[in-house]
Amino acid sequence: MAEFHIRGGLGTQILSLYACYAIAIEKNQTVDKLIFNHGFYSSETKDPNIVFVNSILGFRNKPEYAIVHGTNKTSPFIKSNVSLIIKHWNAIQQDVFLLKRYEQTNENILHIRQLDRALVSLDKFDKLFYSNINYTVVSDDPLVYKRYGLEYVDDTMNDWERIISASSVVGGYSTFTLLAGMLNSKLKLSIVRKENSNSHMLSENDWSALDMYVEAFPNIEWVAL
Repeated sequence: MAEFHIRGGLGTQILSLYACYAIAIEKNQTVDKLIFNHGFYSSETKDPNIVFVNSILGFRNKPEYAIVHGTNKTSPFIKSNVSLIIKHWNAIQQDVFLLKRYEQTNENILHIRQLDRALVSLDKFDKLFYSNINYTVVSDDPLVYKRYGLEYVDDTMNDWERIISASSVVGGYSTFTLLAGMLNSKLKLSIVRKENSNSHMLSENDWSALDMYVEAFPNIEWVAL
């Protein structure tokens, strides 16, 4: 019997949840309680009690939930935890979760993260947006939509459903898109490599952990912009 802490946005919540179950499986434990931590982010303007897990996953045996004001989390980017997630990935998919199914689309998406950890400059996305490939845009920044003459809609779950259903996604590192690529093997996810990113925004440990995920999932690749 064990309890684990979760914190972050959609992608981080779900990947942390996989870390919780991977650790539990490795230790022959059961996950009995998930503690969702919120607060202490200056940018938090919405209801901090939103739990994205319920929108994406169903549990075969649902644990107890609690919501607290705190910063604790089970990190999916500690290399030992990454190894366990990869090791137990299939078992977790089959024995723990009931995954929501999405209909595949032909959409090619540029995921342009700017307000929180902008790893890739906008001018690099300009080249792709105005190329001969018909890219659409998903971003956290209304000014990105204005830049490309697009309408901005603030809807996290709509963004998620578009990305996980897409044919391809190109962008800087984000747990949001990484998770989509891990859950949908038909999605081609291209992540801008460290050398072409503002790499100082991530620790060396984070880049190394991300390398492990890219190597483990054949539909995810590094790309230079």
